Amino acid sequence: MNHSIGMKSRSFFVLSVLTMMAFVGFSSVNPAHATPINLGTSDVDWTSSQTSTHTDAEISGITGILNLTQVYKQNQGGSESGSSASHYTTTFPNGAEDAQITWNGPGFLECAVLECVILAKNGNHSPQQQLFNVGVSGIGWDGKMQINLEDLWPNQGSFSHVAIYTAPGTGGQVPEPSTMLLLGSGLVGLIGYRIKKAWV
Repeated sequence: MNHSIGMKSRSFFVLSVLTMMAFVGFSSVNPAHATPINLGTSDVDWTSSQTSTHTDAEISGITGILNLTQVYKQNQGGSESGSSASHYTTTFPNGAEDAQITWNGPGFLECAVLECVILAKNGNHSPQQQLFNVGVSGIGWDGKMQINLEDLWPNQGSFSHVAIYTAPGTGGQVPEPSTMLLLGSGLVGLIGYRIKKAWV
């Protein structure tokens, strides 16, 4: 028996397993457990005194970001809506004076490369609507980290709703983890094949 070939085969197997484990570990890291992003009045990028709900075109006009579309909305004490409603949950702690946007997965808004805007609406106190640039030209939110909207109207009532807008036409959704794992597995296999071929 050629011990050299046997050792190479075992080494190849161990290297393949370690590479796969490293990839799975990297792809399963959940940034939602990282430090939350806290946004307050000092972080507001735009405001509106309109008491009624804005249209998408009006939000684009206020922000100067063209073709924004609402992809998520959570009414305080009511329902969720939008194409990303299944990916996020918003709660309203502190007597609904604050809001927390939490990622549920699996898909998410890739605001590190898209234009994304978060709107916080009170409606009863000025400014009625406060908007935050969390997209690529703003803070570049990764779409997974929790966002806390705090003290926007201190001691002045509660949120009406929270909404997220993105630029349409680019999808805005990151592939689900299973898709990324499949792609990564293929890449690992190709690397392993090249290594094995070089050893033979």
